[in-house]
Amino acid sequence: MLVSALTLLLLTSEVLWTGLLSTVVYNQNRQQNRVRIFESGLRFVPDTQANLGIRQDLMLAGVICGNRYDEHWDLAKETVDFYDLKGDLEAVLDLTGKLADIQFKAEANPALHPGQSAAIYLKGERIGFIGVVHPELERKLDLNGRTLMFELEWNKLADRVVPQAREVSRFPANRRDIAVVVAENVPAADILSECKKVGVDQVVGVNLFDVYRGKGVAEGYKSLAISLILQDTSRTLEEEEIAATVAKCVEALKERFQASLRD
Repeated sequence: MLVSALTLLLLTSEVLWTGLLSTVVYNQNRQQNRVRIFESGLRFVPDTQANLGIRQDLMLAGVICGNRYDEHWDLAKETVDFYDLKGDLEAVLDLTGKLADIQFKAEANPALHPGQSAAIYLKGERIGFIGVVHPELERKLDLNGRTLMFELEWNKLADRVVPQAREVSRFPANRRDIAVVVAENVPAADILSECKKVGVDQVVGVNLFDVYRGKGVAEGYKSLAISLILQDTSRTLEEEEIAATVAKCVEALKERFQASLRD
């Protein structure tokens, strides 16, 4: 049962976020509704290969809730969502030099809201999770409103990669935008990753700048607007080369994700 699973999670010493959620409740009870907190520490995991049968992992966890911005007369009240926390976490991961090796994959987690959770992978190895706290857990802990959290194995990231510098190209960059329609369950991150892989020699930047659902897009599908930045370090790209690279990306998306260009 769900409640039993959540109760077990609350009692375990293998996670940090239980203490963080208690701190959120403490602050909310004192009218501090906009909370941003994190904690690093050890978790203790049974491991027959470790000394005394217990392995110690250095973990990093964080929680956010409440309004996106501090109260201001010129700003509308907006509640934080999944992408607020994901952006914060990506900023931290970028400092390790390993952000390019990180993937967020939609996965269920008993402590998180169904459909609003993801596992965090480093070069194919699962190192943590991120998502919205499960409604049942919110009620159990008396949390007030949507709360988001992440937890990951910091020891897998602590050996920071020193960024490699390279010469800035003297030749102009070219931007091309495409809008592709894909099934709702296709992660946008996979689309961006495929574009980077296909255009590895000339595509120097890929960005998702709009997601559309509605008129003109079939139910169960979404339209992703993506910008591709193309540039070469040795010469100015010809229009034919740019068009060929963009077409190659589109063809790869069609083949792997059954994507179609939006009219």
